Amino acid sequence: MQKNRLFFYLILLPLNISLSHANWSDSPFFNTKLLKNTAKTAEKLKQIGYKEGYFKSPDGITLNYLWLARPKARYTLIASSGFYPGRKEGLATLHALLPADCNIFFFDSRGRGKSEGTIINNLIDYSQKEYLDVQGAINWVANHTKTPIILYGICAGAYHSTYALTKKPNKRVKGLIFDSGWVYVGDAASNTLHTTLRQLLTPKIKTLLGRKELANALKGSARITARGLGLLLTYLIIKPTLWTQANFNLLHNPTLEVPVLFIHAYDDTAAPIKPVQQLASQTKNASTWWIKEPSSHAAHHLKHKHAYKAKLDQFITTLKLP
Repeated sequence: MQKNRLFFYLILLPLNISLSHANWSDSPFFNTKLLKNTAKTAEKLKQIGYKEGYFKSPDGITLNYLWLARPKARYTLIASSGFYPGRKEGLATLHALLPADCNIFFFDSRGRGKSEGTIINNLIDYSQKEYLDVQGAINWVANHTKTPIILYGICAGAYHSTYALTKKPNKRVKGLIFDSGWVYVGDAASNTLHTTLRQLLTPKIKTLLGRKELANALKGSARITARGLGLLLTYLIIKPTLWTQANFNLLHNPTLEVPVLFIHAYDDTAAPIKPVQQLASQTKNASTWWIKEPSSHAAHHLKHKHAYKAKLDQFITTLKLP
């Protein structure tokens, strides 16, 4: 009987492996329609064990979180989302991508989701205080688990997480994942503005002209016009508004001591890759994944999910966590 069981086990083992692989890659958390519906995503996360609550940033801002605690977790990952829409539920894909031996902490920074404040209130000084939200998340997790901590940031969240560590290093933090981030909010704002204007102008030309051939011929005009308007608004509005943030450039801050995995696409039009590559070159213990395939901005975990999971697993392994 034991030999028969062993035989069937060996026959079914490859099938079990393939099914477990399919489980994570077929997760509903790769569905962008679901991710955009924050209420439904939050409900699905709660159904699988996430708990909702609130914590305080060091400067007293009340922030909302979703927290998954596992009994045999080896580490805890704290995830910081991007500028827009900037909701923690948008990062639910990480639940499918991460190994099952970790706790996961999602939170909304100030002015987002159920957290205190509004986007309008913190636009002028954006990126100057959000690092405190990350520090508050680190403090909360450190008080609720003894596991090592890995920070994960995407887009603006990558900047906030990095800045939080340069301002106040924490021995519990053993690594940082920096995905599609920027080193200075002025660079990201200018690039995003230029891209948005170009995207708005090109279809308008097509609609007004009604002729595809002529519209295609004038794509260059739309690009030049968008660039001109973008530069005008950059120097009239963006740079004067952000002049106080000149010191909030990661290239001018102390070097990170923890290992960092940099993930960035060459075709990212929102956050330029060159400053990030420079930051990586200044980082003592950097791993890099510069994506040459079409990937755009902050979508690599959706567009290249198998490679993305492999990179996360490889990086976490190099940290040699207990």
